[in-house]
Amino acid sequence: QLRATGDAAGARVVVLEKDLSESSTIQDCPDAQDTDNNGRFGFANLPVGLYRFRAFADGYAPGDSEAVITDSNTEAVVRVATGSSIAGVVRDGVTQNVLAGFPIRMTVKDSNERARSVETDSEGNFFIEGLQEGTYVLSSGHETMFFADGRIEVSVPRAAPVSGLEIATQTGVTVRGRVLREKTQTPVANAIIRAFHTTIRSISRTSAETDEAGHYEIAGLAPGPNQFYVSMGETNVSARKLPTLPEGVAETEFDIHVSEAVVVDGLVLGQPGEPVGGAIVEVRAWEPGTMGQEGM
Repeated sequence: QLRATGDAAGARVVVLEKDLSESSTIQDCPDAQDTDNNGRFGFANLPVGLYRFRAFADGYAPGDSEAVITDSNTEAVVRVATGSSIAGVVRDGVTQNVLAGFPIRMTVKDSNERARSVETDSEGNFFIEGLQEGTYVLSSGHETMFFADGRIEVSVPRAAPVSGLEIATQTGVTVRGRVLREKTQTPVANAIIRAFHTTIRSISRTSAETDEAGHYEIAGLAPGPNQFYVSMGETNVSARKLPTLPEGVAETEFDIHVSEAVVVDGLVLGQPGEPVGGAIVEVRAWEPGTMGQEGM
């Protein structure tokens, strides 16, 4: 059994990394345990192997243990330190009224860590605690409103609060229209439209499925250039025209014309034949007889 001692009661301790021994007869274990009132946690019947653990507790930054090798009775200590915090208020950018219950998403910049979500209180205030030193990105989680400045980056020092953030919001534009096949002008039913602002990438919306006449509706889009993508079953195509939504209007109309697309799947390999993740693949038009001539 694995135990740890500390004073962070009610913390959640998770298995951060594990490298099981080939001789282990047990290949599975609990993913997480909670500490008791004395800050102790226990994982029973762990497979033999090398482990690291991470603890999450309210008001503390996440803490990691040293790597430990499990045997019949292994002790490990996970140390957590008082975390930093971000606090501020969210207001309507037009009326300046505070917005209660406004959802905010927070992510760590340039990280794949899972986003955290909070809501403002009755006075429009929000408070996010237990943060490590680093840069965090705040974005709107509201269905029809967005931050007027787009995503907000906040640099957080070690064990110190960041307060006084004033965030203004803006109500988005509702777009209605039809999805039509470009050549025949016939409607596309059961399609889903995803819209992305071309400069404020944190603002993206998804429609419900189009009806039999191809009608769709998307609310909460930012004025300016937007890119529309249409999902038709397993096929994804972009709108033939890039819509620029006007300022100062609540609603507008835009018909999306799509052409049938060919789906191409492929694999990027490096040396010696290993798959390459995160590669960007460009598609370029070419004329017959010119294939393979670029770069010669």
